[in-house]
Amino acid sequence: MYLSENEIRDKYPDASIGSGVYIESSVYIESGVVIEGGVYIESGVVIESGVYIESSVYIESRVYIESGVVIESGVYIESGVVIESGVVIESGVVIGSGASIGSGASIGSSAVIGSSASIGSDSQIASIASIGSGASIGSSAVIGSIAVIGSSAVIGSSAVIGSSAVIEIKARIGVGRKNITKNIVILGVGSNKNITAFNCDDGLVVTIGCQNKYRGRGIDDMRIEVAKKYSSDHPYFAALDFIESWHKSTT
Repeated sequence: MYLSENEIRDKYPDASIGSGVYIESSVYIESGVVIEGGVYIESGVVIESGVYIESSVYIESRVYIESGVVIESGVYIESGVVIESGVVIESGVVIGSGASIGSGASIGSSAVIGSSASIGSDSQIASIASIGSGASIGSSAVIGSIAVIGSSAVIGSSAVIGSSAVIEIKARIGVGRKNITKNIVILGVGSNKNITAFNCDDGLVVTIGCQNKYRGRGIDDMRIEVAKKYSSDHPYFAALDFIESWHKSTT
């Protein structure tokens, strides 16, 4: 049940709340919060001090917003989302249910964050980027504008995904790799059941499990590492040969 304007003033005397705001009775709002007009806030939401919410924002139930967050106009936040301190969310963003956004991250205008996605601290998601459901973006990673990150993909910390790049479903992009563009994922091979290859500033890189502290290796180095544990007829080698052929066909 939404509170009346008088009830809002009485319940949140230390917050600045505009007219035409709809707040359910179980919402908790700390001092110093600013909420502009036309905002809807459903039950069980917690908003910590110093949060600024612009007009026409819709926040579904059980969302937790930590201190100092800025949410620009027209943002839609589905239920169960956690937004840590200092995050900036630009206009028109949609955040799916159960997603989490780490402290200091920035989400560009009209970006879409899928359900249960995890955005690491200090990461940057550019405008109109799309992060698939269950994807994980590491801390300080950069996702370029109009880039598409497939569902359940993992982008390593400090990695940089180029503008308009499409990262495949379940891809594993190595820590610190820059300007990733084309990529391919092979599932079901070896103990990790996931081999990802991608073009980046370091050339062709292959990730298998935690190799090279999750950075992955160049294909020749990866062949050497695999040969230390497996015979030449192991499916890993066929997969690496396929990746090399793919790479030649895309460059």
